[in-house]
Amino acid sequence: MSKIDGVKFRHGNCCATLLFNECEENGEVFRSETILLECSYEDIDGNVKTPNEFRVSDLASVITVLNQAHAFYQEG
Repeated sequence: MSKIDGVKFRHGNCCATLLFNECEENGEVFRSETILLECSYEDIDGNVKTPNEFRVSDLASVITVLNQAHAFYQEG
């Protein structure tokens, strides 16, 4: 059995998602917490792309969403 909940924080074209995964194995419950960071853009044909790298101009948005995710996690 596995249950995944998530919370998203968005700024500009960047998004940080906190994922909380709860699994049960042999009667024991395990919890893992992961953060997913994405910056997306539309290419010339209008297709949404989410590369594995960030532009220098994304830096402020990356910092903002990571700070929001960190604050949420610390409050929780």
